[in-house]
Amino acid sequence: MSNILFIIALTLWGEARGEGEEGMKMVASVIWNRAENRDMSLDDVCMQPRQFSSWDDGVISLNEDQLKSKEWRMCMMIAADMVEMKFVPITTADHFYNPETASPMWADKMKFVYKYGNHVFLKGR
Repeated sequence: MSNILFIIALTLWGEARGEGEEGMKMVASVIWNRAENRDMSLDDVCMQPRQFSSWDDGVISLNEDQLKSKEWRMCMMIAADMVEMKFVPITTADHFYNPETASPMWADKMKFVYKYGNHVFLKGR
């Protein structure tokens, strides 16, 4: 398994494993859109400091049961589509946050795109 695939899948897991396939694809779209907008690789977008809170501690780990879960399989399938350039973004958003756990100052400068599950999706103006 490639590092890029694993980094993307871990990011999706850390950010959206409880949001179902649609929520995972929303987060994947943010990664995709940032990579295009910033001319960066997908894994570099995921690993940028302070961009995805699930990486704030530097590590995202899964136990054996989680590695067998349908959520992990979905993260891996979406990540594989991204790496193989088969992924089609489902939103134009390039940022998101959970209003229950964060109130980022940068959000006021963004355009609202969509609310899905626990996340608000935004696009830079």
